[in-house]
Amino acid sequence: MQASNKKIIKNTIALYFRQFLVLTVSLYTYRVVLANLGVTDFGIYNVVGGVVAMFSLLSSSMATATNRFLSFDLGRGNFVQLRKTFNLSFVAYLCTSFFLIILAETIGVWFVSNKLVIPEVRMSAAFVVYQSAIVSFIFTICTIPCTAMIIAHENMSVYAYVSIFDVMSKLIIAFLIKYSSVDKLALYGLLITISTFVVSSYYWCYCYVKYKECHLLLFWNKKKFFQLFSFAGWNLFGAASGLIKNQGINILLNMFFGPVVNAARAIAMQVNNSVCLFAQNFFTAVQPQIIKNYANKESEKMLLLMIRSGKMTFCLMLLVVMPLFLETPTILALWLKEVPEDTVIFSRLVLVESLIESMSYPIGTALNATGRVKVYQIVVGSIQIMNFPFAFVALYCGAPAYGVMILSIVISMGAFVARLFILKRNMFFSVSSYFRSVVLFSLIMLVITSVIPCMENCVIPHGVGRLILTIFSSSIIILLFFGFKGLTKQERDALLSAIKGKILRTK
Repeated sequence: MQASNKKIIKNTIALYFRQFLVLTVSLYTYRVVLANLGVTDFGIYNVVGGVVAMFSLLSSSMATATNRFLSFDLGRGNFVQLRKTFNLSFVAYLCTSFFLIILAETIGVWFVSNKLVIPEVRMSAAFVVYQSAIVSFIFTICTIPCTAMIIAHENMSVYAYVSIFDVMSKLIIAFLIKYSSVDKLALYGLLITISTFVVSSYYWCYCYVKYKECHLLLFWNKKKFFQLFSFAGWNLFGAASGLIKNQGINILLNMFFGPVVNAARAIAMQVNNSVCLFAQNFFTAVQPQIIKNYANKESEKMLLLMIRSGKMTFCLMLLVVMPLFLETPTILALWLKEVPEDTVIFSRLVLVESLIESMSYPIGTALNATGRVKVYQIVVGSIQIMNFPFAFVALYCGAPAYGVMILSIVISMGAFVARLFILKRNMFFSVSSYFRSVVLFSLIMLVITSVIPCMENCVIPHGVGRLILTIFSSSIIILLFFGFKGLTKQERDALLSAIKGKILRTK
């Protein structure tokens, strides 16, 4: 196996072991927060924070651009240009921050005051949360150049350690608010902002010490700056469609059903986000290699990596999604003291959608590597935007709250097919080969590996015993199937070697 693939496996194993701890702590933290805030305040916190996320369009599109250009420069070994790109991206984020503050303090304040369904007695606490979320958001976007540099250098273990600190600090905050004599919702928002500031400060200090390219300098290149913004501009449309799909639906549910349904969807999304961390962390390790291969004009190597990473991403998702999907009621009952209505069906539907989206990760990265994202963002973004009007019509006609999730799954399928054909248009790419090697393989793995866990689910009464058996049996079956059908002998040997090395180092 090539050195790059061995490095990917090594990074993935390191992230996987640490991310298991992050997943466990973050899920328990959500239980504590929900219990201490209550369903209504929990729903208010999530919908108000969602309004702030509405102003993250430009920053998220700039993050994609920064990741692409830094990895591209590093792939070519151009460290002078790498430092210039880092500094230009930092200037761009400062400009973005000022612009977003103006939007948040004008349009955002008006929207929270006049459009969201928030009990009058909780409005003052909601505004404290809103202002805290704005500050946290500014800290986060100004840190994106640093996180992009870490990704470009493939130093993924930093993410694992920072993630552990982040979830532990949030757990401590969740316990602290229980004993507070002041408003718990407002205090929670303020403490989360302090935690975000500490994490952002660490990233900046780490990058300043570790990478000399992160030392700020006075530099301006108009052509490069607008090249960065041009790439980000087309990604802006895609970011907008993703935001409308997620936060727009959240706001629609608030308007039609109130904050209690927001709490149910927020729990489902937290389950989904925690699950996706496994696959996303793996793909974070793969992403720079795809871009660097394209920068070095190694198209065949890039396409092979796309197929391998697509199959492995789906496998990592399925390892966690299958037991969660089959045992959702039991897991939620064990996890939460109070399970809001519709949480079970929300959770199951969002897990299905995530399995579909996981197969798109390599395609999106390859398209960004080419730099030709105009058609991709217009077509896929337009498809995703359809979530909002379709959801509004469905809810207006009396559809249940979970109906918007079913619509989202159907639209995600259409977006996935569109990505395949757009990539074929931009570079030498076989849609049939990717479909056969990744999509068909994933569907076969899903069907075959789910037979025994589903039989257990039908025969054995629900409870903790069945939950443990489902987790154990599904994990063994999926790993065995993928190990013998999804990996070559060389890849299996490298994976086993990396796992053994990790276990020996922990003893």
